[in-house]
Amino acid sequence: MDERRDVTIAQGANTITQTLRGTWPALLAGIPALLTLAALTFSLFPWLEPSAPPAVRSVTITELALGERNTHLGDGKIANSVFFDVEIVGYDADDIAVDWVVYDARTRERLRERPDATRWGVIDIGTRSDRVVGEIHVPPPADHNGCVFVRVLLQAYLETAGTPASASSGTSLLLDVANTAPFDPHDAANPVCPDIMPSAPVTT
Repeated sequence: MDERRDVTIAQGANTITQTLRGTWPALLAGIPALLTLAALTFSLFPWLEPSAPPAVRSVTITELALGERNTHLGDGKIANSVFFDVEIVGYDADDIAVDWVVYDARTRERLRERPDATRWGVIDIGTRSDRVVGEIHVPPPADHNGCVFVRVLLQAYLETAGTPASASSGTSLLLDVANTAPFDPHDAANPVCPDIMPSAPVTT
């Protein structure tokens, strides 16, 4: 009985081996046809081809500078216009909140009349790579004379909460931060400001 079972198992194994040997050449011969079909499909329908991930994944403030003085905002109000450029590469997570703060260029302290960060807006992430240019209106401080600089902060934004993603934990997880060169918000001819360079950004 056992001998018959062994013979049956051996015959079954031989049958499987012969089947694989017979179909293997056919499978190999069919690979070029499959590759040609895939290439033709992507050629006719290019949007079906999966895009390769970008080499880097970053959110960067590439430009930040005072662009215009005494910008008229209406109703007799004026402000200094600071322009910023954000480059987004390979980022498809949360939207990005853009905040700004004005500092005393010498003490590196926030101005007392505007100690809290001001929300410029939220960048809606619709693609993995994008470039956004924005304009921040910075009113001349009423109780400060001398040089200042503007710090711009980028951080993830949770649409459902309407607040920065890190607010619940009490920490600030920044995607990027950058400072403008020092400038006098009242006196464009102040020769001291260009010589005062803001220190390295500090997460605050």
